[in-house]
Amino acid sequence: YSPTETQVMWMDNKNNIVFGNDRLRVLPSGDLHITAIIWEDMGIWTCSVKNAFGRDVAETFVYPIAQRRMTKE
Repeated sequence: YSPTETQVMWMDNKNNIVFGNDRLRVLPSGDLHITAIIWEDMGIWTCSVKNAFGRDVAETFVYPIAQRRMTKE
């Protein structure tokens, strides 16, 4: 928590700033919400946070998992 304004910026696996669209959304909490993840999303995503006290950067590796398909035997 910070009493000052906090700026959160996400960059995708191709170093493009995430502004939000049908699949990508930065929540008020600063979390990144990815809907309908695809293989092209795989890679390192970066979150940069800045306020009056400083800045910090964190990276996470996104790895989509294939869904299991149920088959009738």
